[in-house]
Amino acid sequence: MDFFFLDRTGLFQNDNAKIYRTLIIQNWFSEHEDSFSHMNWPSQRPDLNPIEYLWGILEHRFRGGSFLPSSVQCLGDKLLQIWTPISSETIHNLIETMPHRMRAVIRARGGPTKYYGKRFFLGEIVYYHMKAMHFLVC
Repeated sequence: MDFFFLDRTGLFQNDNAKIYRTLIIQNWFSEHEDSFSHMNWPSQRPDLNPIEYLWGILEHRFRGGSFLPSSVQCLGDKLLQIWTPISSETIHNLIETMPHRMRAVIRARGGPTKYYGKRFFLGEIVYYHMKAMHFLVC
């Protein structure tokens, strides 16, 4: 994190994924605890995590083709080819939806929202719908 946040303002969003509980990752966190802040995040809340939407776009584009990787390198190359065209505007717009998503969770008193539990297989369609609605989706 020091590489990206020289002033130590980095923030790690821990969504309680199993990988973060492994010994090697826990040791890394301990060794680098002064490098960034650690923010706990509710588990099983993809509706509050913009990266989940991006994974959905990636998966949608990947499954949309007839690609069958012959090696890990080939898979990595294909994923990079799919990831690269995702614009910074798309990412920015996802971040801009967060206040609406948080308000929806508050209104639902932590329960399911219209975002909750949705796997974003139709990533771009949802994105363009949200953009057309000027993020007034909550």
